[in-house]
Amino acid sequence: MLFDTNSHPKLRKPLGGTNPIRSPFNVKRVYSQMSLRGKISVPFVAVFLGVWLLGTTSLGIYVNRSLERRTRDRTNAIATLVLREFQQQKQNLRLDAKLLSEQTVIRNALEQGDTLALLRELISFKASLSIHFLEVFDRQGEIVTDLKNKELKDLNLNSDNIRVPVLSGLSFTSILASENSTPSLLIGTASIANRQGTIGGIVVGNRIDDELLEQISWGTEQQLAVFAEKRLIASTFSRQDGNPVKIEFPSSRASTARVRDRDYVAHTAVLSGLRDTDFTLMVLSSLDSLQRAQRKLWLGIGLVSLVGGGIAIAMGYWVAGRMVRRINNLTQATQKLAKGHLTQRLSANSADELGQLAANFNSMAEELVSREERLNRQMQQLEGTLEQLRMAQAQLVQSEKMSSLGQMVAGIAHEINNPVNFIHGNLGYTAQYAQDLLTLVNLYERMYPQPASEVREYLEQIDFDFLATDLPKLLASMQIGTNRIREIVVGLRNFSRLDEAELKEVEIHAGIESTLLIVQHRFQDRENQPDIAIIKEYTCYPLKLKCYAGQLNQVFLNLFVNAIDALEEIATRPQITIRSFLEKECVKIAIADNGKGIPDTIREKIFDPFFTTKPVGKGTGLGLAIVYQIIEQHQGKIECLSEVDKGTEFIIELPLSMNAST
Repeated sequence: MLFDTNSHPKLRKPLGGTNPIRSPFNVKRVYSQMSLRGKISVPFVAVFLGVWLLGTTSLGIYVNRSLERRTRDRTNAIATLVLREFQQQKQNLRLDAKLLSEQTVIRNALEQGDTLALLRELISFKASLSIHFLEVFDRQGEIVTDLKNKELKDLNLNSDNIRVPVLSGLSFTSILASENSTPSLLIGTASIANRQGTIGGIVVGNRIDDELLEQISWGTEQQLAVFAEKRLIASTFSRQDGNPVKIEFPSSRASTARVRDRDYVAHTAVLSGLRDTDFTLMVLSSLDSLQRAQRKLWLGIGLVSLVGGGIAIAMGYWVAGRMVRRINNLTQATQKLAKGHLTQRLSANSADELGQLAANFNSMAEELVSREERLNRQMQQLEGTLEQLRMAQAQLVQSEKMSSLGQMVAGIAHEINNPVNFIHGNLGYTAQYAQDLLTLVNLYERMYPQPASEVREYLEQIDFDFLATDLPKLLASMQIGTNRIREIVVGLRNFSRLDEAELKEVEIHAGIESTLLIVQHRFQDRENQPDIAIIKEYTCYPLKLKCYAGQLNQVFLNLFVNAIDALEEIATRPQITIRSFLEKECVKIAIADNGKGIPDTIREKIFDPFFTTKPVGKGTGLGLAIVYQIIEQHQGKIECLSEVDKGTEFIIELPLSMNAST
């Protein structure tokens, strides 16, 4: 209610005649003097501006906190990837140690105490693997040899924490804290063992320095630092200008840090090391982009505050919503990337800070894909190398077995040949002497047809007529038997050429016959099963071929053994067919059985190393793999034809002439 102060008795002029004190600006009076349009618009505008300013300010605070939270989330995600890369560095060292421990030269040198050979082998591996520290110790834990870079010359790993587990057969990775000025190390260990057990161990290591952290950081904007017991030992800041940097140890797992007048979001991860030392890996993400975005945000809010009405509100909400959507996209993409979806990409078609952040994210994702592909290739190379080592070792063992078999067979043939030659050589004379004696007795009978009674009785007692008839037959049988023994000896001698490494011309069928002689006992000594029939269809006999005779004998032996194994369950008419024939400039040898055959799914893998369908302990999976390699060495081919329930046939194709250089 409006009223006049002069009309009210209590508001009259005071005694003394002075006027009452008035406010220089009376809101009520000004409002009362405004037009109706003004009275309606002023409260609306005041309320609108208050609500709008409060809303825009709240929106600015919300977006600001969202940016900070998502920046921390991104830092945490990248920290997870960095920690995984750090663990991968440790795992690579363990694989390097495992690779070295499986080297035959290193194991033999350690067994024989040959320090010079061990040192010569380790020097080459240290250079090729880019290892800073390499140490080998024996089963007593005494150092046999060690190789380390100049800055690690004072490092001593004489610790039971390392050697006791390794000598017990364990392999592990860990971190070794520095002593004095010696750099800290990432180490990987492995035990060295032979057939009798563990004979020593090996430790490899790399420095934890600025260069290692630079490799782990993938060249992104994130900076890394490593602390040992709250003491900074390495960081990527030194690479900027070469000057050391001081970084305070963080007070919490995720906090902010200020380094060289720049603010960073810091995420830390604690890593356990040897000697009860805790290491802390810190990932630092610069806040420059975030701070620039925050400044632009508040500047935009200030400018938009000058624009009245619903357009400003709508545009403010639109801008804020757009920014939040982009940040949400970045957050979701970062989360997917952290879960291993390396194909995740963001649209980086804007030039603002979020666009730069998206571009950096895409660059980081591409680098991660490249790193993963490189790691996969390295793992495949390592697996291939290990597979080759296993194959080479297994083939060496198989070759040694065959060589030993050849030597044993040659020795047996030699020992049998001496007495057989003696018997065979004297049988002719014995037959002649016996015939002379029988002729003499017949002469006596003609000259003295009536012998004395004692002579007649003795002739009847020994049945002289049967003796005179059977003795030549007996000597002839003995002659046939010695001839057969001599043929067997020749076959054994042919098969004993397994250890011959020269390329020479041999009669191929002689090798087949000598190999059949070796496995002949398996054709006949079959419990409750009929003997295996051997069918030979030689269309080009004799046939001489320039080859490695011992290796081809090994091929025939492996194929015959497989055929015999395939016929173990055949109860009626088991047979093995051997064919040889010429075709163009090649000779083909086919070995077939009438067993159960091989399914197509298995036939595709039969030449793979270590693949076998035989029970454990009966087959190694190397027989056909070795056959394939030997045939390839002879510039030939081998083919397997098989049909289930009808049998299997291996066809070997060999050139009639082969270059010795192969």
